[in-house]
Amino acid sequence: MSNKTGDTKRGRGRPPIEKVKLKSSPRYAVEDYNKKYKNESVCCVYGIDEFTLLLLESLWLNPEILFYVTDPNPTILANVNRNFSQRSMSKLIMTLPSSSSLVSNS
Repeated sequence: MSNKTGDTKRGRGRPPIEKVKLKSSPRYAVEDYNKKYKNESVCCVYGIDEFTLLLLESLWLNPEILFYVTDPNPTILANVNRNFSQRSMSKLIMTLPSSSSLVSNS
């Protein structure tokens, strides 16, 4: 049987939906963090990757936030400590405890 009206034949079921993939960026994460947690003065981070490091660098501009940052890998924690200790006000707003003491003291 042929289709004489010129319409294309539809398959069964729902038509396919185009999925939108959102790419998170540190800029949007900082904006979202400032919207949701602008009244919070403490930021705790467990586990550091590239995205988290960029987020911390962006949030570092606000001197009112006190950071508690740790990672189970001590070499990553040492690199972050070296990176942030060279900045101004680093001893006042950033603490780098071990991962076990962060969880037990929180």
